[in-house]
Amino acid sequence: MNTNELWDGFEAVMRRCSPNDVDAMRPPATDEQIAAAEKAMKVRFPAQLRAAYRRHDGVNREFAPGRYGSGLFGTMCGWWCSLADMVANWEMKISVMEGAKVDDHDFGSFPFPAPWWDNLAIRPEWWNKKWIPIGLTNTSTSYYLDLMPCAKGTKGQIIKDSGMIEAILIAPSLNAWIEFVTQSFESGRFTADPETGEWIDTLWGPHTRKSYSYYGLNSSGAAPHAYD
Repeated sequence: MNTNELWDGFEAVMRRCSPNDVDAMRPPATDEQIAAAEKAMKVRFPAQLRAAYRRHDGVNREFAPGRYGSGLFGTMCGWWCSLADMVANWEMKISVMEGAKVDDHDFGSFPFPAPWWDNLAIRPEWWNKKWIPIGLTNTSTSYYLDLMPCAKGTKGQIIKDSGMIEAILIAPSLNAWIEFVTQSFESGRFTADPETGEWIDTLWGPHTRKSYSYYGLNSSGAAPHAYD
């Protein structure tokens, strides 16, 4: 299945399960806008990320006012960043990171690479400039596409980070994450709470969000898939 077919399926699920999310999606980003974002962050987007933004330049924030956003995008990542939000968040984190490296004399938040990193999927840092923001919430939690993984990780993997605890590996790639969420809704695994409207996982029960991870809560990537 190619990326466009994957997005066709994802959007079809949104139309059935959460029609408001269709209205929330912004128009496609142009190649010039994508190139400008890459230049600002000094990176080259993986093909899957470029294809995603050629479909939609994120979602409009006004359609995601709650803590976790709305509908399927809220289920996945709060709200999917526009390129402008992506660059703004990245630049803000760069500023904070540079200040932390000056103030944190023992570099506890930015340790030097060590042999034990070979057992990890994600660098054990507070933040890394090769983490590309793709999803934001109204809390400190953010979702990133990781372009600098550790040995057990995969370039382009999706991670979730609160800035306070160790980052969590969400999926090995953007396409894998979208496919997982699509299949979970198609199977009836995710359902809306009749009282709150929030999506819950019928396997794990309400008030848990680890089900939205392709993996369990193990940043090494060694945990079994959540749906095994």
